[in-house]
Amino acid sequence: MDIRVIASKVKESVLSNALLAGTVLGAISGFLLGLLLKPFQHNDVVASLVGYPGELFMRALQLLIIPVVVISLIAGSSSLNIRTNGKIALRTFLYFLLTSLANAALGISLAIMFQPGNSDIKSKLTDFSISTMEERKNSLLDNFLDMGRQIVPNNLFTAFFEMPVTVYKKRLGALDEYTKSLDSRLYVHQAINIQSFYVHVNLQPLFKHYYIINYEFYFSEFTSQTIFFCINFRRGTNAIGLIFYSLMFGTFMSLLEEKAKPLRDVIQAVDEVNMKTISSLIWLTPFGVASLICIKVLEVDDMGQIMSSLAMFIITVFVGITLYQIIIMQLLYFIFMRQNPFKFYTRVLPAAVTGFAVDSSSAAMPVTLRCMDDVGIDSRISHFVIPIGVICNMDGTALFISIASVFIAQMNTITLGSGDYITIGISATAVSIATAGAPSASLTLLPIILNAIGAPLEDIALLFAIDWLCDRMRTTNNVLGDCYAAAIIERWSSDELSKQPSDRTNSIKMNTLEMTDVLSHGQRDGEERTKS
Repeated sequence: MDIRVIASKVKESVLSNALLAGTVLGAISGFLLGLLLKPFQHNDVVASLVGYPGELFMRALQLLIIPVVVISLIAGSSSLNIRTNGKIALRTFLYFLLTSLANAALGISLAIMFQPGNSDIKSKLTDFSISTMEERKNSLLDNFLDMGRQIVPNNLFTAFFEMPVTVYKKRLGALDEYTKSLDSRLYVHQAINIQSFYVHVNLQPLFKHYYIINYEFYFSEFTSQTIFFCINFRRGTNAIGLIFYSLMFGTFMSLLEEKAKPLRDVIQAVDEVNMKTISSLIWLTPFGVASLICIKVLEVDDMGQIMSSLAMFIITVFVGITLYQIIIMQLLYFIFMRQNPFKFYTRVLPAAVTGFAVDSSSAAMPVTLRCMDDVGIDSRISHFVIPIGVICNMDGTALFISIASVFIAQMNTITLGSGDYITIGISATAVSIATAGAPSASLTLLPIILNAIGAPLEDIALLFAIDWLCDRMRTTNNVLGDCYAAAIIERWSSDELSKQPSDRTNSIKMNTLEMTDVLSHGQRDGEERTKS
């Protein structure tokens, strides 16, 4: 074989795996550097300098999330007709629902098998626990009603930075009609002059009050209280609402066909620019990953005691995530794709490592899309499935919540029956869909399941000591679940895609083809010169 061909193949292999090697090396380097810098753990200057590159990397990823989600979904849905969009959306949600349910069942099975709960754990971790934990009043119904309100935002522009949520407030005695008529934002702002405000609504200002002026959360302790709920607004992007609007906008654009072609061309051009930006940013991943993991290692106190006390719980979560990633995911891929699943796994692993480092499937989405382009997934599918997946597909969260619920029940010697396990499985699946793709988001919804099985809520505080690690592990499941979903749904939708040739091509493929043409022309020119 010609030495130039061998060199070309080696070079191609190195370049195709450079991102994976660099990301893994960055993760290992960050962990080792964090251990070396442990003596400077409480030095604020060292911590800020070490974490600064990671902070900038996270900010860059977060900057791209909304433009990528909105533009990708509009571009993807506008390139398909309404019937195809409906079929793909149905397959996507059905796949996510079934895989989340499978993860919940796996988590329950492993928790029963390993028995990670032990009543002695509480006494060992008293320094890391919180003595009391404010009980969350929101029910599962509240979360699903809030999801409906978020799906249909009343203002597209406010959806970029806030979302409606149900909150419970306390008031003295019975509410009069004037108080009921007050808008939630109105009495939050009135809290600045709290005494005159309560006098104005005929409430006596004889109480101890706490409030936060710069945001909507507001709490007061009265001698006689009435709890009621209202719809308030919380800071954060209403991603579900933006996804719904983007899908609707792109679908109706496809109905207009030639009339909407100029707008479709502009959106597709913007989508290509986004992908080019991601392609440039992606090579900073090893440095960002190293910084983020290093600062997290520095932040954890008494890691040895925490790990030894909750070792069985961590092992149970790790085994569940490993089983799902190495066995179940690969079996699904092989059954539906009839290809080597581990080759696909290694190509999308940079997205999982990035998700581990940034602790958010949403923040890792730009890297995930780049990996999908790299493995050759049709951009109409990847740009449709991945943005939906980072919001709705929480496989790792369903597994973790199931294990955590059984763990807390075992720790309090609560006997669970088959009905309780079914409740945990269904509730974990439902709650995982309503979980935001943000760090430690699942712990805020865990009380819903504990209330259903009669377990104490204050024990959730014990999990905060290790959630920095468990959250990262389950994030890798979420990210990889999105990647495998895109590949499998592309196969399921191959008939519909073949009937609608796309005028959109992956930028990665185009660059590869162009480079191949250049190399082939160069080799032919060299051969001709040699012959002459």
